[in-house]
Amino acid sequence: MSAYKQFTNNDVISVPFTVTKGFAFSGEAITSSAGIDFYAGLNINHLNYDYTTEPTTGLVALQDKRGIYNSARSLYYSNDISYYGDLTTGSYNLFNSKYNPNWEQYLLQFTGSVSASFGRFYNYPSTTLYNPKYFPTATQSLLDAGSITVVSIPTNLYGNYIVPKSFKLGFIDNITANTYYITDNGEGNLILTSGSNTSKVGNIFYSQGIAVITTGSFSINCNQWAEDISSPTWYDDLPGILYTSINFSSSVTLYENKYNCAILENEFGFSQNPSLASGSTNTLYNFATGSYFSPYITSIGLYNDDKDLIAIAKLGQPLQCSPTTDTTIMINFDMV
Repeated sequence: MSAYKQFTNNDVISVPFTVTKGFAFSGEAITSSAGIDFYAGLNINHLNYDYTTEPTTGLVALQDKRGIYNSARSLYYSNDISYYGDLTTGSYNLFNSKYNPNWEQYLLQFTGSVSASFGRFYNYPSTTLYNPKYFPTATQSLLDAGSITVVSIPTNLYGNYIVPKSFKLGFIDNITANTYYITDNGEGNLILTSGSNTSKVGNIFYSQGIAVITTGSFSINCNQWAEDISSPTWYDDLPGILYTSINFSSSVTLYENKYNCAILENEFGFSQNPSLASGSTNTLYNFATGSYFSPYITSIGLYNDDKDLIAIAKLGQPLQCSPTTDTTIMINFDMV
């Protein structure tokens, strides 16, 4: 049977702490189980948007290549790219300017001063360190390879952020059959490694779960890799996803809840266990009526306001209630 006592605000303490968890996926599990997606972004060299002919990308969820390129540019790189437009004469290069991506053809809305190269958008930083970034701005036709590659990790996997120096993307070149690895250096840069050679190929944005590959200045064109990764003839006439792996660690904040269960010397001095009384006469047995008798605590339950049991704590060994001193039992449990 139970005995109830109300907690006060001073009895309940919630302490946050951060934990990490490592993930490793390979082959089709990357997309099917983990939901990690690969997008090819394209700076398309024409003004009109036609959803029937707009090229799409993605293995988990289809997106427009134009939208992937524009979103990455606006969110992460716009303040690192010079402005080329001239609104005063009416002649401007739409795709070499910093602009609001939610535009309509005749209602183009620029953000910020046209004479300034900075401050038009809040670019989510990869780290708090100064980190100059490169982003390709050359326009492409519909048939050209993607200008950028975006690796998108869902929030349920990366939690608060991807732990720096934990990201590793491996894949096989479909032409040379060489194995390549892209890792982050802990400062927001993506580093391509092939044998003893290394080169910077993009950026990772830890708090967004986004890795952006922005250059293809190496033997395999990583910008086209996202486009061809699902090709059935990538390597050995099989899809490239089968030769791809990804590793990273996530960071999640948990909350340790501490409940101080204070038992005063004059509280809970009598047991409500029905075995202490005779079943026929309902009178207490002699051993339970002595002045030295004191019950033992074996478990503590936590209840809500409706007296519904929501958690139970078991003591390592029975604890006798003291009739002369106060007793405090601390209960700890973690919550996401």
